[in-house]
Amino acid sequence: MNKIAISGLLALTLIFSATALSAQAYSWVDEDGNVHYGDSIPPEYRDQEQRTLRDGLEVERKDRALTEEEREELRLQQEMEEEARRAAEIQRREDERLLRLYGSVDEIERLRDDRVAGLRSQIRLTANSLEELEENLERVEERIDEHEERGDEPPEHLESRYEDLARQVTEHQRHLLEREEQLERVRARFNNEIQRFSELQERD
Repeated sequence: MNKIAISGLLALTLIFSATALSAQAYSWVDEDGNVHYGDSIPPEYRDQEQRTLRDGLEVERKDRALTEEEREELRLQQEMEEEARRAAEIQRREDERLLRLYGSVDEIERLRDDRVAGLRSQIRLTANSLEELEENLERVEERIDEHEERGDEPPEHLESRYEDLARQVTEHQRHLLEREEQLERVRARFNNEIQRFSELQERD
């Protein structure tokens, strides 16, 4: 047994002897990692690791206070764990929904194909309407240009018609883009559902 260990045991023995009436002592760790014993903890070590001893046995332990950096790290860790817990709960509910709604992969594929076909039909109709509107807009623009080339002021109804057609073209372009984006989202969603449903079926 080395001298440090012997000194520690002697110190502990003396503390226990000095506190025989209360049968309680304390140990704490200083900033250098050294362990001390006494019948009370000095104020400057209240935030350090400490133990309460009774009849030579540890009855309570208090870890040292966390530094600001450690508290921030702990907070971030707790946030990550909570986020993971929420994600797992969302996935659990989604899995339950899939198993409740569908009986097979074929069923999901049929529904996907129906939705995709419906959106493609809307896209074709919108694209055809857009093409017609653009042709009308071009014709009106040509008539306006003819008046301006002759040095005439274009009739008000032509300018009004041009503005109305231009607005409709913009709306149809936006609507067409939205439907195309919706089509991609629907495909991706159903394909993800098919993949997840297959995984759940394999587990069973």
